[in-house]
Amino acid sequence: MKILSSLLLVLMLTGCTTLMGSATGDKPITPDPEGRSMGQVIDDNALATRLTVNLTKIDTRFDQAQFDVHVNDGVVLLVGQVPDGSMIPKATDMARNDPQVEAVHNHLEAATPTSAGVRANDTWLAVKVRSRMFTTDHFPSSNVNIIVEEGVVYLMGRVGEATAKQAVKLAAEVNGVQKVVTVFTLVQ
Repeated sequence: MKILSSLLLVLMLTGCTTLMGSATGDKPITPDPEGRSMGQVIDDNALATRLTVNLTKIDTRFDQAQFDVHVNDGVVLLVGQVPDGSMIPKATDMARNDPQVEAVHNHLEAATPTSAGVRANDTWLAVKVRSRMFTTDHFPSSNVNIIVEEGVVYLMGRVGEATAKQAVKLAAEVNGVQKVVTVFTLVQ
């Protein structure tokens, strides 16, 4: 348990490298085109919360649904299960109408909620994928968000094309991953 706790702490602290990575040497500090500022992270978290609350306001059945809203740089990913297929386009429309939303990727499905065992497996897969990326030399793992739903790995973040390709390769190599879906914002 101590090893797992230590690994999770290290994974959470890797974001600091984005802030200080360009501060070494004689050259001026430049922003990391593949990262997000702390302000952008806060804005994305506020947007995810607002969208989640608004979904339950437009249709109270979302209270019984098992879904998650993820946001990275204004790009929204909706995953999970809803009790009725008519809720899926409602979620897309509501998210698209928010002025801070750049794009919506709706992967909701009309199905019964997944079991605790499936959710535990998804959590474990996310840890394995994050660990695989973190232990890969020169890979900016802090720039990639990993979401797992029923064995499908969704990868989000502001990354360059080479980083995106490497992230897909690394995630696909992890035992238990059913499929890898990219929701990246590609930067130069």
